[in-house]
Amino acid sequence: DYTVSSKTIIGLLTSGYRSDWEMDAMNNIYYKSDNQITTLIDQKVTESNVWNHYMGNFNLEHFFKEDETLEFNVDYLHYDDDNPSGYLIKYHDNANQHTSTEEIKITKKTPINTFVGKLDYVTNFGKNIKLEAGLKGTTTSFGNDVSVANRVNGIWTYDEDLTNNYSLSENISAAYSSLNFKFNEKTSMITGLRYEYTNTVLSTETRHGIIDRHYGKLFPTFFLSRQLNTNNSIQFSYSRRITRPSFNELAPFIVFQS
Repeated sequence: DYTVSSKTIIGLLTSGYRSDWEMDAMNNIYYKSDNQITTLIDQKVTESNVWNHYMGNFNLEHFFKEDETLEFNVDYLHYDDDNPSGYLIKYHDNANQHTSTEEIKITKKTPINTFVGKLDYVTNFGKNIKLEAGLKGTTTSFGNDVSVANRVNGIWTYDEDLTNNYSLSENISAAYSSLNFKFNEKTSMITGLRYEYTNTVLSTETRHGIIDRHYGKLFPTFFLSRQLNTNNSIQFSYSRRITRPSFNELAPFIVFQS
């Protein structure tokens, strides 16, 4: 943080991490018919999952006066996931004689980039009214490159039904404000309104606009509180909200089970 003046402070923040996980597992599978073993399968599964993340933030805070402030934040976040896996499957008959072998390899790469800009303003009108207002914009680009290949006669052949490279672009713009009223020592009210406009486009390398969604929504909030006595109070609240899945949840991964 750097104090530019008695009223203005600017700051920088950065962070990051690397997570490296590996698995090597052996599964033994038995198929029975009339209580007799008909097929035995030895399945070796290898998997690694490497997550890299780094972020940067620039922030500015300005005090017009003691009860009037303006805050500005810009964030950049990058995530990158490299998650390959492989299956070596050996089939045996009921005499434990090897009959066939199947090899499958899966690759998955998921880069995510997000920019966020936010401007917040807070001021008081006397002792009993407080105004909060702001603007926020978020831009995210997201990719999920998944491929599945089978090894046949020493040659890797990709499964077209399970192989594709998806990209998603999402922009969310929002404007919001709220008023906090204190009518007296026992009664207070908060009322607010947020408007969001969303653009979401999901495409593949061969098909654009599988999802092409553009819409605006209003999200109101209302809260009323009345203190009845020292130990009791009554409250009423109403709000409309939206919950979005994380981008990691939107990135499918293929797992094979025998």
